[in-house]
Amino acid sequence: MSAYFPHRKNALPRATRSGIDRVCELARTLLVVDRVLVVGSDDARLGGSDGDPTRRDDELVTVGRFALDLDGKILGSLVVAHAGERPLSAAEQLTLTQLTAMVVDQLRAQEQQEDLQQQAALLRQTERLAQTGGWIVDFEQGTALWSEELYRLHEADPTEPVTFQSLKDFYPNGHAERLDAEFKQAIATGRGFELDLEYRTRSGRTRWARILAEVELTPGVGPRVLGTFRDLTAQHEAEAGLRNATFHDSVTGLFNRKRLDVRLDELCQAGERGAVVLVGLDNFKALNEARGRNVGDAFLQNVGERLVTKLSSDSFLARIGGDEFAVLLPGVHDSDGILRHLPAIQAALDAAYSSEPDRLVTSSSIGVSTFPGDATTAAGVLQAAEMALRQAKALGGSRIEYFAPRLRDVVEGKIALLDDVRRGLAANEFMLHYQPICDPSGRVHGFEALMRWDHSSLGVVGPGHFMAAFYEPELSITLGLVALRDAIEQMREWTATGLEFEYVAVNLSSAQLEEDDLADVVASLLRSSGVDPRRLMLEVTESVYLDGNRDRIASTLHALRALGVSFALDDFGTGYASLAHLKEFAVDRIKIDRSFVQEIGVNRNDAAIVRAIISLGQALGLQVVAEGVETATQLAFLEELGCALIQGFYFARPMAAAQAAAFARPSLAS
Repeated sequence: MSAYFPHRKNALPRATRSGIDRVCELARTLLVVDRVLVVGSDDARLGGSDGDPTRRDDELVTVGRFALDLDGKILGSLVVAHAGERPLSAAEQLTLTQLTAMVVDQLRAQEQQEDLQQQAALLRQTERLAQTGGWIVDFEQGTALWSEELYRLHEADPTEPVTFQSLKDFYPNGHAERLDAEFKQAIATGRGFELDLEYRTRSGRTRWARILAEVELTPGVGPRVLGTFRDLTAQHEAEAGLRNATFHDSVTGLFNRKRLDVRLDELCQAGERGAVVLVGLDNFKALNEARGRNVGDAFLQNVGERLVTKLSSDSFLARIGGDEFAVLLPGVHDSDGILRHLPAIQAALDAAYSSEPDRLVTSSSIGVSTFPGDATTAAGVLQAAEMALRQAKALGGSRIEYFAPRLRDVVEGKIALLDDVRRGLAANEFMLHYQPICDPSGRVHGFEALMRWDHSSLGVVGPGHFMAAFYEPELSITLGLVALRDAIEQMREWTATGLEFEYVAVNLSSAQLEEDDLADVVASLLRSSGVDPRRLMLEVTESVYLDGNRDRIASTLHALRALGVSFALDDFGTGYASLAHLKEFAVDRIKIDRSFVQEIGVNRNDAAIVRAIISLGQALGLQVVAEGVETATQLAFLEELGCALIQGFYFARPMAAAQAAAFARPSLAS
């Protein structure tokens, strides 16, 4: 009698096929068979249809078939054949049924073993990908068991035995002691722990990891602690990089404002004394304007490096924005102590200035505050130093100013004023007055629109009262829009009444020119009013290029000119690189600043400047407007030089729209 195990070729896993080989040996033991043969079901031909392919069809006859059902999956059959037909006895059937069950059990065991091997391989791969290893520490035996990945992370020999004592080799700088304390606490309380610590590999590399631990308490067995070990080096380095970016200036590499706040707050909280010296580079915008931001950044780096080399070791240096550096001097709280440090600061600055080829930046303004004398909080100390620095700049720069309580009063007064301006805007209290612009004979050619505030309690006040609002971008933009809207509407009314005039000039601020939609706003106002764009003249100063985004401002000016409006360059001669700006602004008129005009007949140099500006305008085909003309002497001088247009009190002061129209009509009629 022979036993066969037919199955589909190559359909079974390698371990299952190996299991069948073992079952065949089992069959020989349980059954009296002359052979055990495994054949493919496609080739088996017993009894004419699925017998042994090595015999003829009439040699063997199938006398029993038992299915090999592995959890619902038919892997094959146990086929019993005999030379000649005969029925299987009850005992044989029982034996064969038991054999079939044993075969299935053997196959299941083989498949489970293969699954375990695959799971172990997958676990090892997962550990490698996650850089996470497993460990067990047995305190009774004094041994530690590491997973394969844990050996790899520590760059240790997998054959190297690990004991609790040897763990200290991998955790220097006090981290072994931290780990030891956590283990003892865990054993004492039965609670696990989570710990981030530094570890060192066998090759000497320093890395970071997070350990998660649980306590295993088994009666009759010593306590064990087991858990995971996850490498966090990449995360730790990324966080360190983020902290570095958070607290360092990207241009100079020095500490930034945020880090200064932290350090200053620490000192104030501890009740320490000290001083803050704020350094502002005078005319730094001019350097950026003339040489570009790359050169400006290089200069800032140079200043930072010079300061680092000159300052004492206990000083704290930061760049807090723009052209400003802060020097924190712990322990220094009076003028004598501050003065001892200032020469080193000035020497560093002078060295940086002397290395700058164009010498565009040659001086600094400095503001100083102390703590706790001037303020007891980090924010208050810095605010006081900033007030002092602003005061130094306002007084012309290249000077040192110490914070004084009156400066706080000034700042608080400014805040109150700006709030009042916002209230006035909401109440529509701002309006325009118009100053005529005449030729030397007194004939009106146009007007300049000038803002006035019809204050609820002060009456009508000029821009000198609310000039601070024009330096606040939000308010400057809002006030500028009011001026554009009211001036264009007034031109519509004057045109409708038949008043003849060439143009109305409206001033634009740098904040307005940085608005992406300024040209669209002006176009909309002109379109809705029906006013000829050629009647609108926009006045800009050279400082707008220095104060704002140069490319954006140039784009906005180009878009405005495309509407058909004209331009005047205001305060000509007082800014930086005026001749270069004549080309960049593509202006139609230049306005001689009043500071030069008022010195005609008094200061020969100012008279020479006025003469040069008028000659330049004539050579370039530009109209020249002289501002601030108040005397007959000034008018005669300007008329002799051929100055085309005059603006000033000599002819008329700024006045309300109705008065301006009344003033203009007689001059136009003549």
